[in-house]
Amino acid sequence: RMSPPAPQPRSAMCNFSSAHGGVAAAACDEKPAQPDDLAHEEDLTRDVPSLLDEMNRAAEDVNRFERKVHEAELRYKQRLQHWSELYSDLRRRYGSDFDRA
Repeated sequence: RMSPPAPQPRSAMCNFSSAHGGVAAAACDEKPAQPDDLAHEEDLTRDVPSLLDEMNRAAEDVNRFERKVHEAELRYKQRLQHWSELYSDLRRRYGSDFDRA
């Protein structure tokens, strides 16, 4: 006796509508997936782990650079405060002579 044919992978095309009292209804037309579609899906699926690793590395890089920016901003504010205090002190000591120098 012959065995039944193997089931074909299917891809669904669905249309959604909310015609009856705001309740969404879906009508799906299924068609067999094409070999090219399956190969493309396999290619995409195969790449997912490496893409996730790349995204994680990129997120780590972003976090590291944001920390560096924050540290640089703190140093800038500290130095600006220091130089502002120094300038004010020199202006108090030497007045307009400091401006001419």
